[in-house]
Amino acid sequence: MDPEASSSSASPSPAPLPSADPLVPFDVSTSTAQEFLIALGRLCGEDHSTKAVEAILSRHPEIMLSSQSFHHYKMALLCDSTTSRIECFNDAVESSRQALALSPNSISFVLFHATLFFQLALNDAGSYDAVVRECDHALLIENPIEPGYEVPVQASRLENIREAIVELTEKSKRMIIVLGGGNRRDKWKRLVEDNSLTEVKAEFEATLRRKRRIPGRRAPLNFESPVLNNRLAKKKKNKKVESKDVATISRVRAFWNDKMSVKKKRKLLRIGIEDLKVYLDKNKFRMAKEVLTEAIDYAKAEKKWSFWVGSYCGERVFVSDIDTRLMDHLSKSNSSAVSLLPDGAPEWAVDMVENGVWKPVELISATDIMERRSATADWPYVEDSEQAEFITRIRATLQLFTGNKCLALSNLNALQNFVIELLRKYHNIPISVSTDLWLHHTLQLICSLEAPELNLVLQFLEDLANVCALRCLGNIASEEDVRGNMWFWGNVGERVFFSSDFSALLFDNRLLRDETVEPDIGNAVLTSGAEDCVADCESDAIVSWLWTEGPTIGEQIKTWTSLREASPSQGTEFYKVVEDEFCRLHSMCERKGMYLRYEKPLENVESLCVDENRKREQISQGYVSLLFERWKELESVSGDDDESEGAAELDIIWSIMKESETDSEIQMAIQRQINRLAQELYQLDAIIKTTLAALGQTGLQAGMVCIFDYRFALLPLLKSFMKAKLEDLANKEAAEKSNAAAKALLAELPGQKNTNKGKSKDKKKKKDHIKTKDSEAGGGSEEQVVSPEPNEDVGSSQSGPAPLSVSSIQFGNLNWTDFCQAQASKS
Repeated sequence: MDPEASSSSASPSPAPLPSADPLVPFDVSTSTAQEFLIALGRLCGEDHSTKAVEAILSRHPEIMLSSQSFHHYKMALLCDSTTSRIECFNDAVESSRQALALSPNSISFVLFHATLFFQLALNDAGSYDAVVRECDHALLIENPIEPGYEVPVQASRLENIREAIVELTEKSKRMIIVLGGGNRRDKWKRLVEDNSLTEVKAEFEATLRRKRRIPGRRAPLNFESPVLNNRLAKKKKNKKVESKDVATISRVRAFWNDKMSVKKKRKLLRIGIEDLKVYLDKNKFRMAKEVLTEAIDYAKAEKKWSFWVGSYCGERVFVSDIDTRLMDHLSKSNSSAVSLLPDGAPEWAVDMVENGVWKPVELISATDIMERRSATADWPYVEDSEQAEFITRIRATLQLFTGNKCLALSNLNALQNFVIELLRKYHNIPISVSTDLWLHHTLQLICSLEAPELNLVLQFLEDLANVCALRCLGNIASEEDVRGNMWFWGNVGERVFFSSDFSALLFDNRLLRDETVEPDIGNAVLTSGAEDCVADCESDAIVSWLWTEGPTIGEQIKTWTSLREASPSQGTEFYKVVEDEFCRLHSMCERKGMYLRYEKPLENVESLCVDENRKREQISQGYVSLLFERWKELESVSGDDDESEGAAELDIIWSIMKESETDSEIQMAIQRQINRLAQELYQLDAIIKTTLAALGQTGLQAGMVCIFDYRFALLPLLKSFMKAKLEDLANKEAAEKSNAAAKALLAELPGQKNTNKGKSKDKKKKKDHIKTKDSEAGGGSEEQVVSPEPNEDVGSSQSGPAPLSVSSIQFGNLNWTDFCQAQASKS
């Protein structure tokens, strides 16, 4: 049967191909193609015209093979079974390969062959690399022809074919990247999609609750040692005490100023250790002596007064060495995270927040100032209650950041960029104008925004404060103020030092007369050259200090002991809090390091696309192909190293290809990831700053219960010893003066000279006993809060009648003692 005759009675031609199908691998407008399609329709309609097909095949075998391949392709699309589908695709590939061998310059054959490879790859039975190779081969054909007639392809059809080849290439390259990355390249995607920062606020609140449950330490109510920073309170307190014993203090002060030599003053301010121990033994202050011995041993080893009680063992640790495990955390942070700690906002920004003018600015005039770049122009302030309210709230939020030292430089930059973007978006102010040097370094731009934009700025700051739990930090500080906690050892204002040979304690008298001296850094030992400077004797302020009321030795030692006993358990609780906060700090720094690892690679990807936009005027290349070439280049360099910069760039390219196909989608994906990276970094900086502030607060609280200063326990002891010694010296001097005056007076009295001559020694002893009866200082033993002062037995070696009681002699309104002092002053 003639093929043409057969075709006249053939069934209707096949239905048109769906738009999703690839281009038919030949031009259907040719007579040869029409002839074959009729025969193909009979095959599809179960009307087997074998002779007709064989006749066509004998004249145009390449078209027959290509059409046969197309038939297998259509059959594969109708298969439900994956196995049958792959089998049909393989049959189609084999027929297409034979057709391509007969017509190698047919660009349509190559496109169809590549399409079959793509379908196999979609069904996990082939490689997308094979698709890319076929497409590259198709684009390299110099003189593409139509199969069957060996004539050039029409220009319009050739353009369509090449567009289809490029599209298929882009899809294949994208799939190569997506499949090539797999789970290995999803690090960046998982990092970007991670929302764990939202849990920080809950962690801060949990830490706050734990801190509230830890009991704080307060200074005892009767501990009223003068504080250097409160001179007025000290003077009022001294006046109050002086009124109780004016005569004694006046007499001792007069003795200090008028009768006491510089040598004796220095001797008083230089307390011998052995003399002090004898005094403690005499007054039965056993526990005080133990504390003194402990302080001497510690000062010999560390040269400091302060120490940290270990959280677990209760042992003394030098403050700078605080706790081994805590220092381990510090060392880990130092090695990996300290370099990632964010910089704080510059001084000009903090000053603007605290002291700047925050008033609404008239936008039109402000825009004119910006456009003229007039750095010296005055801002046109206006009265607008709504704007003023927003500006006040914005400033208050910024003050919350600066007040807690939690405003990082990246936070400030993000705020400025946000304001500049609002000016561009809503008021058409070019970025080039608003980023001028003087404008970019001021927060004044905020005041030029309208109320709706100010609301956005406020929301930006509140979101940032919420992410870093800044208000929780403020609550912690406020809670501590309510509880009344303070740096406990701040009450120890006096300076006491060991001599270089540890034979004596030296009291620094300069602090008592309000002189400015070097800061107290807790040194316990002086060099020999500095001892003379400390033993200054000019001021009599020490007299008021010695008679200032305060706790007794027993009371102070009891307080010291109870605090030492409670410290380890309290310190353990604070240590756990510090440990958790260090872990959070370390975790945030690690996370920041991970983000920074992708910062440069993301810039590289962006630059790649920006450069391509410039080149497209000459040669156009899709972003997918561009990134695919970069992908192949990086894969050859990076290899299996997943920590290199190239590996990070591969992760970024993979994540972009995973969610984007077209150039516009790729551009948006890149910008979206850049914005997300910047947001994560400045939010992490805020969290790190807040965590550092919380650590500082916890450290201060831990210091309240873990840090001890030996001066707290020793000062009442030294004070009691010096007071007793000074009063004894003053009493002895007064007694000697009184005895001398009595001798002179008795010598002048008629009838008394011989009577009293033999009794002068007894009178002197009696007088000394009366005057020195209360000179020994006590202050109570450890066993009893108040104990009687030790008395010395005073005996007389003379016998006979009792000596005359000179205290009973009156001279007008003056008693004997006052009369003697008056006579001595006249002489």
